[in-house]
Parts: sequence; C-alpha cells; structure tokens
Amino acid sequence: MYVSLLQPKLVPAEIAQNAQEIISRLDYDMRQANADTPLYVCGCETTIGTSCSALQHLGSVTVEQLRALKKIQRHLGEACMLIGGVQLNLQVEPLRLQHQIFFLTRTSLISLLPLGACAIGSANGFRIEEERYELAIDVRNWGDYYYLNLRFAAPEKKEFHIYMNARIPVFTPYSLEKVLPLFKRHCKDSVYISNRVGMFNGQLQGGYSVFCPNGRSKKEREIHAPVPDVLGQQEYLKDFPQRTAEFQYRMTVRALKLFFDNAGQKKAILGLSGGIDSALVLVLAAEALGAENVLGLIMPSQYTADASITSAQQLAKNLGVETKIIPITPLTNAYLNALEPYFAGLPADTTEENLQARVRAVLLMAFSNKFGHILLNTSNKSECAVGYSTMYGDACGAVSVIGALYKTEVYEIARWINREQEIIPHFIIDRPPSAELRPDQTDQDSLPPYDMLDALLVELIDKGKRAERIHLPNVTKETVARVARLVKNAAYKRYQMPPCLRIAPDSFFDK
Repeated sequence: MYVSLLQPKLVPAEIAQNAQEIISRLDYDMRQANADTPLYVCGCETTIGTSCSALQHLGSVTVEQLRALKKIQRHLGEACMLIGGVQLNLQVEPLRLQHQIFFLTRTSLISLLPLGACAIGSANGFRIEEERYELAIDVRNWGDYYYLNLRFAAPEKKEFHIYMNARIPVFTPYSLEKVLPLFKRHCKDSVYISNRVGMFNGQLQGGYSVFCPNGRSKKEREIHAPVPDVLGQQEYLKDFPQRTAEFQYRMTVRALKLFFDNAGQKKAILGLSGGIDSALVLVLAAEALGAENVLGLIMPSQYTADASITSAQQLAKNLGVETKIIPITPLTNAYLNALEPYFAGLPADTTEENLQARVRAVLLMAFSNKFGHILLNTSNKSECAVGYSTMYGDACGAVSVIGALYKTEVYEIARWINREQEIIPHFIIDRPPSAELRPDQTDQDSLPPYDMLDALLVELIDKGKRAERIHLPNVTKETVARVARLVKNAAYKRYQMPPCLRIAPDSFFDK
C-alpha cells in the first residue's frame, strides 16, 4: 500500500462539482496502472470546498455530500480514501455545521469524528473489517489538526500516520513552521499532512497537501497532473522553508500565477515609477505571467527625475516588457484649475500630492478596462502597515503583489535578483526611496528609516507585542509610540487595500 495525496481544485459550496473533480483525479491516478493499493487522502472540508463556517444554507448540504461521497465510492475500485467533509452538530441551537472525516471504500462509508463537539485531546477508535480491508483507526483532535493512525492488517500489513488540517482559515508557506518538526519527531519516518487547497481573494484558504516521509518511496506521491504546482510542496520535503529572498521570490511568483489562473486572467498592468516596489512587481509579474502579458505604464510628473524614467525603461527592456509613457502634469493641472476657486489662499499640502497619485490610478484603470489587463498594486507591507499610501491612488489594484513583504525584504529580493547580472538597474536599488510627489521628497521625510521601521513592525505585527514592551537599540520610546499609533490609525486604509498574496506568516491582512 502507498499514500496518494489528492490535491483537487475546489469550488466553494459546489459539492457535486468538487466530487467530479476528485473523481477526475482518481481516474488519472488509476490510469497509471500501479499494481499496489493506494490510500487516497484529501484535506479537510474537501467536499464543500470552503470553510464549514462560511456556508449559510444547511438544509441540503449533508444530503448533497452523501450523494457525492457515494458517487466517489463507485470510482474507488480496490482503493480506500480519507476525505474531510462536514456534518450537522445536533447538540447545539441553532444547528450548525462542523468537521467530519470519512473513511471510504467501495462498499463502506464510515464517519470517524463524534456527532457532537470534538474536544481538543479527545480520541476515537475504530476497527473495520469488510470484504477487502481489515484495519484499526485511531483519531485524536490536536486542535488545528486531527491525527489519524491507520494500522492495516489487510490487504497488507502497513501503518500510516496522517495529520488532516482542521481549522486553519488562511494558509501561508509558514503555517506548518512550528508543528511540522513536532509531527516529524512523533511519527519518525512516516509523516503525511493533508490540507485543503484554494486561492480566494489572493489568500490561500486552508493550505495544501504535503507529505514528509524521511525515507521516501517512489510509490508515495502526490497527484500533481494536471494541477499546477501550488506554492511549492517540495520545499517541505527537505529543509523547512526559511524566509530567504529566494524562497519569498519563488513563493510570490507561484501565488501570483495561481491568482491569475483561478481568476481566468492572463494579462497585467502596473504603474512603473522608477522606484524599487514597482520594479520588483514588474519582475515578479514577468516571471509569473510571461513578459509578453505585462504592460508597464510610466506616468511622469514635473517632479519625476529623468533617471527614474530611464531606469524604468531600462528595467522593462531587460525583461522584454512593453511600456507606454503618459505625462500626467497636464491632467493634474486641469484638476487643480477646476479646484482653484475653492482652494484659493490655502497652502499646498498632501492634497496636491495625492491628486497626482489618483490621476495615475485613473489612467491605469482606463487601460485595465479597455485592454482587459488586471491592475497590480505595488504597495509593500511597511507602507500598508502605517498607511503610507493614497486611497484610490497608489492603493488601487486587483491584487497586492508584495503587500506581504516588508520594504527591507523588497530590497533583499531585488539584490538577489541581481545576483548574477543587473536586471533591476542599480539606480533603482541605490536611490533614496521617494514617491516623487514634491521637490526633493523622500520617504524618510514622513517615516523612520526603513530598517528601523521594519524592526518595529516585526515586533508590533509579527510578534504581537504592545508598544510599551518593545525595546530596540537606538529606537526611542517616542518613535515606538509613533509607529504604533500609525499602525492603529491606518486600519481603515488596510480594510480598503486590494487582497494581498498571502506569503507573510501572520494574520495582519485578516484586518
């Protein structure tokens, strides 16, 4: 016997469609004509394709699920399956759905979790004897995972340790960072982990299937084809993924590709400013979608340095990406002229600066509508955290590509991209970061230096510390309090940011 982890492409609440997808995966695997018997493993809530708490209609769910499971049974042949689904909790009012795990063979359908609430640490044991299979199954609730120990006596003697995700609402490449070493130590050379997979609004819902046997057999595998590689399962099979520039780059590329695949879109557009953020997003988009499917729009104002324009053009040329240039000064002046009677006598401030960003957003969205390009947002996590963005301006976009990367990480990835040759012009990397919305403007006019800011944000956001408990070298209490205040006050902006590709290991973008 061997384990095959099914990775179906699920549709929320479409039970019949999800069952057909599972059957297609089964048929594909069985056509490989392997003589051994597989134990197929699907993730939690696979039948419904979404979190059970997300389903509002309860009446027909369990009936549709039973019909779907019976249909899957007819395609199992000599194989067996573990699959996550739902059940009605009859012990609470009003009725609600809760998790269930089913063990399927061609002739048996067995529910492994209790009908009532399943307390953390609770255990259930089953002995199954039927025409082909004889085994004992022990199930234990480990909080975010259910641990299953399957001891087969027939069709052959074999033991499997399997962890099925229970209730991780949003997954990242780092979601298993703490638990995976525990699983490995507990199960030694046979660890299998199965999570539901799906990308919704730029975020991975429920994770994806991985398995980590130390002594991996060729017969133990995941069913990939024709499923695209979803955020790099193989990284888990060796050393646990570290937050290196290379890993973050590859994960962001895969997440962006998955977002476009699931949205049924192929082409992207973004504003090229000659800054580091838009430069990195252009490289990521060209890698994920192909340079021929990406358009860079350069929109200089009277404050834009000539070197910003030429560097943006050189970057696009290095990548083979098409660019177009539309100066925004005439458009901005038209707005200012219309507003002049009402602004007369008032000093210029961020109003005029933000107007430039919003003019650029109008142009980008016009191209997006006319030519069917998806607008990529280029804000990084540092800017999102403290609200250093213009609503309906540079905050626009269908998806935030690097919103999970701090500014210092953006620089690290840019330098990694240039490790062998200059792809991103050095001017873009070396220049002081600037929005170029007024003469001689730099980001540090409004924010602490990014290495200091990001160190503070890691303490506030990633580690969840209170401001008064943060003590960093060369950082004053006033600076800590100011950054904490910026993060708090920018919450309303984050609520309106585009969905972020979930690479970060925190719940920051859950708002």
